[in-house]
Order: sequence, then structure tokens, then C-alpha cells
Amino acid sequence: MFFLKQNFFPRRVKFLLIVIPLLMLVNLVSYGLYTNHKKNELSLLKNNAENRLLRHKDILDEFSKNIINDLKIILNHNDLQDLIQSNHDKSSMDFVHDLIQIETIERTYDQIRYIDENGMEKIRVNFNDGHPGSVEKKRLQNKKDRYYFKDTFKLNKNQIFISPMDLNIENGMIEVPIKPMIRIGSPVFDKDGIKKGILIVNYLSETLLNSLEDKTSSSSIMMLNRNGYFLKGMKKDHDWGFMYQNKSQITFDHIFPNSWELMNRTDKGSFTNEFGIFSFETVYPLKKSIISSSGASKAFQESQKKINSDQYFWKLVLIVSQKELEQKIEPFKRNLIVFNLALCLIIIIITWFLAELSYKKKTAELSLKFAYDELEKKVAQRLKELNCMYEMVKLSAANDLSIRGILKEATNIIPAGFPLSNGGICRISLDGVIVESDTFKSDSSVIQAPLIMDENYRGRIEVSFSAVTPDVDKTLPKIEEKALVESLAKQLSIIVSKKERDQEKEKLEAQLFQSQKMEAIGQLSGGIAHDFNNMLTIINGFAELGKLSVKADSDVSSKFEEILKAGNKAASLTRQLLAFSRKDSIQPKPFQINDLINNSLKLINRLVGEDIIKKIELDQDLPLIKADQSQIDQMLFNLVINARDAINAREGKHKKIITIATKVVDIKKEEVEQVLDIEDGTFVVFEVTDTGTGMSREIQKKVFTPFFSTKKKKNGTGLGLSTVYGIVKQNRGNINIYSEVGIGTTFRIYWPVLKKKESGVSIELTFRSLKIEKKSFSLTRMT
Repeated sequence: MFFLKQNFFPRRVKFLLIVIPLLMLVNLVSYGLYTNHKKNELSLLKNNAENRLLRHKDILDEFSKNIINDLKIILNHNDLQDLIQSNHDKSSMDFVHDLIQIETIERTYDQIRYIDENGMEKIRVNFNDGHPGSVEKKRLQNKKDRYYFKDTFKLNKNQIFISPMDLNIENGMIEVPIKPMIRIGSPVFDKDGIKKGILIVNYLSETLLNSLEDKTSSSSIMMLNRNGYFLKGMKKDHDWGFMYQNKSQITFDHIFPNSWELMNRTDKGSFTNEFGIFSFETVYPLKKSIISSSGASKAFQESQKKINSDQYFWKLVLIVSQKELEQKIEPFKRNLIVFNLALCLIIIIITWFLAELSYKKKTAELSLKFAYDELEKKVAQRLKELNCMYEMVKLSAANDLSIRGILKEATNIIPAGFPLSNGGICRISLDGVIVESDTFKSDSSVIQAPLIMDENYRGRIEVSFSAVTPDVDKTLPKIEEKALVESLAKQLSIIVSKKERDQEKEKLEAQLFQSQKMEAIGQLSGGIAHDFNNMLTIINGFAELGKLSVKADSDVSSKFEEILKAGNKAASLTRQLLAFSRKDSIQPKPFQINDLINNSLKLINRLVGEDIIKKIELDQDLPLIKADQSQIDQMLFNLVINARDAINAREGKHKKIITIATKVVDIKKEEVEQVLDIEDGTFVVFEVTDTGTGMSREIQKKVFTPFFSTKKKKNGTGLGLSTVYGIVKQNRGNINIYSEVGIGTTFRIYWPVLKKKESGVSIELTFRSLKIEKKSFSLTRMT
């Protein structure tokens, strides 16, 4: 399989070296054919568009000739001159009759009007949708404020005014339905050359706009005025934007950005952008002698300026969309793709056949050499694996290594067992602890195997081949490589399990030794304290009798007093030893430890002093515990005094804080090992924390030993913490220390919660009677 992969690569390269240039050539030729066809279609579409625009341009160029001829005929009409001179009714009727005939014949004039010098209509003939007729005098209007009257009346004799194409306005409003209109007028003079008014013809320009329609094409010609507004656009909503206030922004440049600027640079041409192919022609319908103006969009608004014939133009625009162009070339494109794919497939088959022949020849030549090389590799690899296994066996015997050290050594040993040792990188994770090579990188070539100990998943081994040499196929790990990693994972699991058992054994032995040591010390100190206490009772008793038998102010009485003081101090020491050895008589009763702490706060404040901050953090919902309150009180004072001394012994500036806290915890079976000699269950935890000097681990091991003290000889007896230990153990509790040098110490005491079945039965103190010769009395045992 490896041999096939090694030789398939050059076969594939040879095949690609032949087929890729051929395919590139075929596709390049196909692309050239497609580009040329697209160019021809584009050129054809542009020619068709230009021809259509030229035909319509000719129509628009000629539209004004007949109208101007009709206007001149009407101006020279005899009846019009008679009407001007005599205002005779018969002349007016004859003139109106002739105007009606003109409208009936032409059918493109919406109105023909004669307006006097004051702007009052004298005669008006309306087309009336194909039924021309004159308008009654009472319905005639005054047009003196309309721009076309003012602009026409300003002209000289024989001069003609043509208005911009806009919409007809009646009674101050745009007429509905709309009527696109061009007004052609000229001033009227009498025989004496006096200007009497104007003659004006309203041309129905909808005829021009309708001529732009072409049912044989999907693209309609658009017509724009000199300002880029649509006179006829692709949508009716775009038309006549300059006549409506709410459409004033709808211009050609607004719909097709940056296109209007290109079209204004020349009278005709074409260009292409993301909207399609744009072809345009400019129409100048006015002769040089004809005058126009800018017009007005409102009824009684004057035109802004005079427009000469070279400034009066329309733009005819025809757009062929990209979609239409694609539809034109789609059949050719589809056929070309089919032909191209078929040709490429034929080339691939022939080329592959030639490459296959070459491959078989090469395979026959290399097969013998490959077999020999493969055997050598397998032997070398097997030696590597055996050496890796041997190193792992040696690792299991290394007692001086920690678990982390074993894992670190394994990350160096494991990759050496693989054929890719020059690039293999190992990472081992165990219980969240990760040990890996410095350059470890996870990728698709990672082999993983789980670390399972006591049927529990504890972590995994990962071997990555991200740095392998380029000539090795690393896409899929081999079966034997996976098997090797799994075998090494099992072996490492056995090594780590053995190391953990050894550590656990050492830990238990240390705990047993500590427990036996403390028990032996307790038994020794308890026995000595018990016998010594009996002797102290006799000494103190006889000292008391001796003091009573002499005078109070005598020298002998003062000596008895010194004996009693020394005896009381010795009795105090024996009480502490008895508490440590758990042989002192106690009276356990149910109580709430928060009450005991609150009652002792005043005394604690006096003991500690004002320079140390006291923090009291008590859980208010504590259950009851059962213990000897006087002993717990003594334990509290001993811990507070010890915390005070530790804080005062710390040098330098630091926060002086003693924290007394209580809370309730549930300790589960798996957590029992963290707290020595304690069963699982619910406990009231009492803590005293200081910010003092702290203790090293060596000192923590000795801290409960009687007469051991880190204080100066004058400042401590070494029985304070040993007394605390004895009180805790005697009252069925447990104590732990958490300390760091230079940070502080926490003493944490666990009291079992009082169960309901336990009543308030207390252990009575025992008394002993002592008979002395000559005088009999009873003494209470000093505890």
C-alpha cells in the first residue's frame, strides 16, 4: 500500500503535467470564442439601438415644420386682420370656422387661441377629443400671468416662440388625465404695425411620445428634457418629475447614477455600465430663428430665462439590459460549454491512459527495490518500538520521580518509538495536568489513546506528526501506530497507578506514625499529669493546712503562700496535659457555638488589643454541637492568643487581622482523606485565621506536641496548642492547619452536628475524697 502511494504521486504529476496545459489551451480557445461572440452580439445590439434612435430623431426633427406653416397661415388670415381692426362678429365667426377646420384636419392641436395684448382670450378653439369647437365668451380666461403669453408677447414681428414640452394646466392645476403639450406662438400686429396680442397653438406632444413605442422590441426608447427629467421613461411614475413637487428628485442621473454626465459630453454615443448598454441621440427640433424659454412648472410662474435654439434639445436614450444581452448569448454559451466539457473529457481519458502505461512500467522496475527497503524499515522500526518499551519499563522503576516527572520523561520516550521520530511530538494529560513537548501542535495527524486506571478515564496520550518530512504521507495514521500508542498508554497507566499507590501508602504510613506518636505522647503526659496531680493535691492541701495553723502575718505564712502559688501553676500545667491526653473529666452539653463566641467578644477584645482588627463572620443558621463549653471557651482563648502573638511577631508593615468564622459543611466520602480521622457527614466548622508569620510544613508537624514552641522562653510554655488539640479530640472533633510563611495561619476545627436522638445527658465530674491523719476533709480534683 505504501509502495502504491509512493509511485502514484509521480504518475499523478506526469498526468497533470500533460493534461493541465491541454485543458488550459482548450478552455482558453473556448473563452476566446465566447468573448468574440459576445462582442459581436454587443456590436449588433448597439447598431440596432443607434438605427432606432436615428429613425425617431428624424421624426422629432420634422415635427415643428407643419405646425409653423399652419401658424403662419393663420397669422395672415384676412378674418384675423378684420377681427383685429373692427372686432366684427361675422369676422370672428368666419375665423373660428376656419380654425375648427384646421383642428379637424390636423388632429394634433389641442387648442388654437387668439389672446389680446391684455392677456385675455378672444378666441379659443378646443379639440374636444376629436370634436373641435369654440369656447363661449364667458368661459374664456385671462392668460396675462402665464409664461408662454409673456415670452411670446415680447417677440418681434414674424418671430416664433416654442415652449418646452410640459403638461397642460387648467385653472391653476395640472389637467387630469395629463396632456403633454408644446405651445407654438407668435405676436399679432395690425395693419399699422401695432402689436395687438398673440396667436398660440397647443400641440398635443403625446403624438411624439407615442411614436417612440416599438412593439417589436422589449426595450423602449426614453425621452429626456434638457435638465435630465423623463418626458417618457421606463416607468410612468418617473415621467414629468419637474411638474410635481414630490417627484423633483426623480431624474435620469438619480435612476442611473453618473450616466447623465457622460451623455451631456456629446450629442450621441454609447457606453456600458452595470445597468446595461446605453445608446443615446440628441435632438435639436428648433431652427435658429425660433425662440424658446425655460418654461415654468407652476401656473402663474414666469420662465427663468430665454432659451436659444441650440439650447433647446431632447435626449433619446435606449438601454439594453445585461439580462437581455445574456439571453442573446445564452444558447451559444450553453452549446460551447457542452462542447468544451466533452473535449476536456476526451483529453483526460487519453492522457490518463498514457500515464497509466507509464506508471505500470515504472512499478515493475521499482517493485524489487521497494520490497528490500520495506523490510529494512520494518526491522529498524521494530527495534525502535522495543527500545521504547524498554525505556518505559525502566521508568516504572524510577522511585525518585514524581508523577509529573514520569509524565515528562514519557513525552520524550514515546515519540522515539515511531518511524517519524524526527517530527513526532507528544502531549500527555492526566487529571487536568498537561505535560507536552515545547513545540506541540494539534492537527489532523494526531493519534490519541486514553489513560484508564481502575476503570476510570483519567486522561489521554496524544502523538502529533505535524513536523514530519514532506515526502511522508501523514493524512491518516497507520493501524500499527495506533496500536503502539494504545499499548504505551496502558503501560503508562500501570506505571502511574503504581506510583499513586506508593504515594498513598507513604501518606497513610506518615498519618499512622503521627497518630501513634500523638497517642503515645498523650498517654505518657496523661499518666504523668494524673499522678502528679494527685501529689499536687496533697502538697496544696497540706500547704493550706499549714497556712491555717500559723499567724497570717508571720514569715511562715508567706512561705506557705508561695508554695500554694507554685502548686496552682503546676496544677494549671497538669490540667493542660490532661486535656491534651483526653483523660480529663468533661461535661458535654448541647449548645450553639455562636453564643459562646458572642459572649467572649469583650474578653477577646481585651486580650488582642485595639491595634489588631477583629472580623467576626458567623453563619447564623448553625445547628447545635455537643461539647464541654468551658473547654471550648479555653480553646477559643488559646487560639486567639496564639493568633495575636503570631501577628505581633511578624516584622514589617502588614495588615493585622484576626478572623473568627463559623459555617456548616457536608464532607463526602471522597473528601474524607483531606481531613484526618474524620467520618463523612455534616459538620460545624469553627475557624480562627490570622495574618501573622505563618508556619513551615516542618513546624506544622510539631505544633501540637507538648512543650514545643516557636516563641521565646518567657512568652510561652508550649502547651497552648497541645491543649487545644486535646480539647478537640476529647470532644469528638478534628483540627486541621492551613498555613503559609509570611501570609498567615488558619486553624479549622470540625465539630459533628448534634443528632436528634442525642439528648442533653452530661458526664458528671468525678470527685475524690482524701483522708488526712488528725483532720478529715474532702478536696475537689483540680482539672
